Amino acid sequence: MRPVRGRIRLAMGLAVAGVLCSLASLGCLALAMRDLLRASAAYPWPAFLGALACTLLACFLRLQAFNQSHYAAFRLEVILRNDLVRHLSRLSFGELQALGSGPLAKVVQNDVQALHVFVADSTPLFARAYAMPVFSAALLFALDWRMALAAVGVLAVGAGGLSLAMRGRETMTRRYHQAREQVSAAVIEYVQAMPVVRTFDTGQTTFGRYHRALERYLVVLTDWYRGASFSSRFAIAVLGPLPTLAALLWLGAWWTAQGQLDFPVWLALLLFGMGMAEAMFPMMSLAHMIDQAKLSVARIQQVLAITPLPPARAPERRPADATVRFGGVA
Repeated sequence: MRPVRGRIRLAMGLAVAGVLCSLASLGCLALAMRDLLRASAAYPWPAFLGALACTLLACFLRLQAFNQSHYAAFRLEVILRNDLVRHLSRLSFGELQALGSGPLAKVVQNDVQALHVFVADSTPLFARAYAMPVFSAALLFALDWRMALAAVGVLAVGAGGLSLAMRGRETMTRRYHQAREQVSAAVIEYVQAMPVVRTFDTGQTTFGRYHRALERYLVVLTDWYRGASFSSRFAIAVLGPLPTLAALLWLGAWWTAQGQLDFPVWLALLLFGMGMAEAMFPMMSLAHMIDQAKLSVARIQQVLAITPLPPARAPERRPADATVRFGGVA
């Protein structure tokens, strides 16, 4: 990540600026509704124009953030593939045969592509997913601490269910990817050995390895779904915008009817609370993408860590002819 770290930071900064503009547009809408409720003769054009300008600026900053992250991802992809190909060209033929064409192609193509997807799509979402709840919570506490505590309490319950669903996630993710790699290796082995299988074998041995790999993959999926079934559904249901909005709506209606909360403030709380709840969903997808990126980085580093052949002692010397002489061979 070091060659493109600056551009990634720029993309994340633009994403955070887009979050601030989105919140500013919600604040302008709340001010416009407050002016309309006052039944004044003047139409609140400044507030509506401010909301429009902030919305357009937020969209522009978000597009620029994704542009910068995609530029960084393409540059990182070129750098990684050049480094991998350059390193593989310095390895011995025995090392390349031991690694196998399938795993090498997976590293050069799939793992580099996984890092491309992570840098291009995840970095702006990462900044947005963490900045939106923080800024929204700060605005909620500034407007009314009771409503802020209600919104944070709903999200805390959902985060608790999500932590239960993601318990043992690293181990299950590693088992899942290992099972997928075993299935892919079995498919490649079966296809490459097809002429030999048709000549000397009935296919039972080779196809049996593929069938056992599929069974192990099914066991891993079943264990994962069984362990995270209820907690994941509960977390997804609670972390959605609707539970937070319902809590703010019911409590706000009660306190507004009691005269303890102004209606414009209640409307602003509803707007900011929805923004905080909507930002929680990207965190769940980001966790999965981060796990995939970690595995891809580990496999790329494993290939780059292989010791290459030593450089030639006299690269400027050329052989006189194509004669090969063996000495001391028994």
